[in-house]
Amino acid sequence: MLRRIWRKFVGISNPFDYYFFNAVKSFIDQSGPGQVAVDVGCGNSPVKKYFRHGTVLSMDIRKGPEVDLISDACEMALKDCSCDLVILTEVLEHVKDPGKCLKETYRGLKEKGNIILSVPFLWGIHDEPDRNRWTETGIRELLAVSGFKVKGLDYKGGCFTAVFLLWKNMPLSILGGNKRSKTAVMLFPFIVLHYIAAVVICPLAIILDKIFTSKTYTAGYVILAEKDR
Repeated sequence: MLRRIWRKFVGISNPFDYYFFNAVKSFIDQSGPGQVAVDVGCGNSPVKKYFRHGTVLSMDIRKGPEVDLISDACEMALKDCSCDLVILTEVLEHVKDPGKCLKETYRGLKEKGNIILSVPFLWGIHDEPDRNRWTETGIRELLAVSGFKVKGLDYKGGCFTAVFLLWKNMPLSILGGNKRSKTAVMLFPFIVLHYIAAVVICPLAIILDKIFTSKTYTAGYVILAEKDR
């Protein structure tokens, strides 16, 4: 119960989720009803709740409560042209060969099938191995050479969100990711105050990014692309 309350508390202080889930929900709606979708690298499959119609197959490299199919993202256990939509969110930065991963996605999609892809830009190293970062130009070029046409691209905020997220994650970075260390216990009151401040500052970062719209700095990108040939 306390863990659930804590997760909700941390969640509302995270503009990353605000931008990410709004974009994913919008792109799922745009990709059409009655689809067969594959959520690659699904983890706990947080995007599944946004599907109103169709079938969602959750795929990951290891077992989990939400995993339907165990498979590597670069060697997908999918038949050729077997699905309408592939979801590849926060996965591409971790694979050894992003181009091969996208070619496997292309192979599994039906004609004019869609991919919903998200990648980080200004974001800390996470979930090792963490190998890659792309600019907007870079990710567009990678999709193009893999046979995809970009239909929509949303930013995970702008400069204010990027700076806010770096500041918000500072305590975890200082602790080296170890939330149960002696240092973490000693600093717990200060960490709580830090997150309380984050809840207050988060809406301000989102508002400022809507006023100052330059996207030279962003936490990352969410993209809807179509199998183009």
